[in-house]
Amino acid sequence: MYNIIIRISSPKSNNIDASNILSIIPPPTNKLLIANFTVTEATYAVLCILTKSVQFPYLYHMIDVTCALIEQQGKILICQRSATMNLPLKWEFPGGKIEAGETKVACLIREIKEELGLDIVPGSALPTVQHHYPDFSITLYPFLAVVNKGTVKLTEHAQAIWVLPDALRNYEWAEADIPVVDAYLALLA
Repeated sequence: MYNIIIRISSPKSNNIDASNILSIIPPPTNKLLIANFTVTEATYAVLCILTKSVQFPYLYHMIDVTCALIEQQGKILICQRSATMNLPLKWEFPGGKIEAGETKVACLIREIKEELGLDIVPGSALPTVQHHYPDFSITLYPFLAVVNKGTVKLTEHAQAIWVLPDALRNYEWAEADIPVVDAYLALLA
């Protein structure tokens, strides 16, 4: 459920009262901002969301996420999501959601420590990926990294394995991670 906040770019562009748009939205558990729409566009977007008649991936909740491509002895660490997680049993590069006020690098270090028990040293950033799943969208910020200390201890994932880069395409990846695999392999070529 979303509380949709709409900023109307030209309130007098139609006869629709902009206050009516906000009054039809149920109380919030999350907030979503639709900015710079005309009254007609905003009304249409709200009605489509409420009736679920048209998908607007860019209107769904956007989540900022980091992930680490952790390299060690010519291999890279990949993790399989647990059966109870969203996108069950898909493979991904480990990482997680950026918290309010947190930098991408701080998020990456924290998430890898929490999820895998590893202290890492983040390196270069790879190209940012935006992906739209049916109910949410993510902006994924991938980074190369190396292990500073620690051994893998699973807390969330079904498994974590070290694989050679040329084997990366042999796994069923979470869709947002596929462009990261491609970018990494292109970097190595």
